[in-house]
Amino acid sequence: MKKFTWIALVMTLILLFTAVAGAETYDHVLKRGMKDKTDTFPDGEDDIKYVQTRLAYYEYYTGNIDGNYGSGTYKAVLSFQRKNNLKADGKVGGNTWAKLAASDSVKKSDYAIYVDIKDESESVIATVGFQTLRPGDKGDSIKELQDLLKKLYFYNPNKATTSEFDTTTKDAVKGFQASVALTADGVVGEKTWNALQAAVNSPSKYYSKSKKIRRNLGSGMRGYDVYILQQMLKDDNYMSAITNPGYFDTATYNALYDFQKKNKINPTGRLDANTKACIAGESYEEALIEADASAASPSDRPKLKYGSHGDYVRSAQKYLISAGYLTGSADGVFGAKTLAAVKNFQANKGLKDDGIIGAATWAKLMNVDISQSGQASDDFVDPSTGAVYKTLKRGDSGYAVTNLQNLLYQLHMIDIEDIDGKFGRQTETAVKHFQKEAGLKQDGKVGYNTLAALNNKVNPD
Repeated sequence: MKKFTWIALVMTLILLFTAVAGAETYDHVLKRGMKDKTDTFPDGEDDIKYVQTRLAYYEYYTGNIDGNYGSGTYKAVLSFQRKNNLKADGKVGGNTWAKLAASDSVKKSDYAIYVDIKDESESVIATVGFQTLRPGDKGDSIKELQDLLKKLYFYNPNKATTSEFDTTTKDAVKGFQASVALTADGVVGEKTWNALQAAVNSPSKYYSKSKKIRRNLGSGMRGYDVYILQQMLKDDNYMSAITNPGYFDTATYNALYDFQKKNKINPTGRLDANTKACIAGESYEEALIEADASAASPSDRPKLKYGSHGDYVRSAQKYLISAGYLTGSADGVFGAKTLAAVKNFQANKGLKDDGIIGAATWAKLMNVDISQSGQASDDFVDPSTGAVYKTLKRGDSGYAVTNLQNLLYQLHMIDIEDIDGKFGRQTETAVKHFQKEAGLKQDGKVGYNTLAALNNKVNPD
């Protein structure tokens, strides 16, 4: 019996030593360029596939599990090492192997707040990582999360923080995520945490009157995007004051309802795609005026080139449209059409036609009378007002298309969900159907005759 016990003890120690040695002192070093069953050791023919599988589990690797230690595997190993406080050399040795084999290593989607604790000799003796926050979690980190959400109005500023990731917190997180185009899963990973911090430090990074409101908004909702909507309604005199910043209350509902009614939009009191397009059209004009006013002289304006974007690009496009060098709308994106327009403008004004808008080009642009709209070949003039309108056709987008879709909706030719400001196949089909009923040419384009007929049908007075 004693002999059996002794043998069992020895075998247990051998197995324990082997397990520890295998985890901590893995004696194979896997590196870039190696392949399973070719460059790896005979007793580890599928080591690289195993590494790729573990990297995929921890969300660092998305490639094929093919046993080829290529660029994708190398980069995934580097990222895993950095996130797990390992030496980042892109090689899989003992420590990296052990960390990959562990069940509690840091995933790519996990975020970490690192706190360095130092002794008197200033050497780092500890690093504390804070992991992904999920519903059901508790602690000071949840309180910090709730405080951040409060500052952006997604969490009721008047509600005491609970330090518990409850349903209210989850809903607040999902609201924030949706407002900044992140996956609205209610889980706070690295991207959500970084976006929260950035939004609190500088709300205009994601929210302003010249930026698109991403969420559809309605009664009872909270968020900084609700606050932006309230500001826009107040600026347009639909609200006298904002009494509950960031909260879609009765006053916000009534103001939005009045805005929709005045602009001939189906009055629902909700901010839907149709209403967003209308509000964006108004706020764009305000942003353009602000951009022009902020730089009185050409030398005060930034240099613009292909790839630039923002209010100053919109301003330049407005001048180019007015001068007849650019058609369409000023979208704030310096693309190929804007580049060609700038070069043509420069050549005709005796400037270097390099497509870059510097002080000299700004000076010439700002001499253009922006109140006079350049008329493209497919534009038409309303004989009753003298106003110039663009003929609308498939592929167009913007506020004018939204207005067209509104008219079609009021005639029950499209559904309200189809009002998106984009002239697609469904809008074209509805236009042709209307043209057929009105005895007009069925080309699917909306020129003066079609627009006039639509307006007369909707507003016979």
